[in-house]
Amino acid sequence: MGCEGLARFYERVEKRDGVWKIADRRALYDICMFIFPARVVEIDNRVVQKFPRAYAALAYVLEKSGFPVTAVFPTRGSDLEKAIKADGQRRLNA
Repeated sequence: MGCEGLARFYERVEKRDGVWKIADRRALYDICMFIFPARVVEIDNRVVQKFPRAYAALAYVLEKSGFPVTAVFPTRGSDLEKAIKADGQRRLNA
């Protein structure tokens, strides 16, 4: 079992010593789905439902692989996405 997902990057770039570089990159999760390359396997819905739908499949695969997902990540239209974009706009207007 695996997953495929779509996310956008929201990046802040800075010019330092005449060179533009990425200073910060945030992933904004849109959708993620399970894939079954070999065969369909049973999924524990209790684990899936712990996470926002936009990245639940990715979080599930990570958790089942021994990498606990403890943070909350920005998804389309979420308060976190709005805060990231507001900060970016504030920096542009400064």
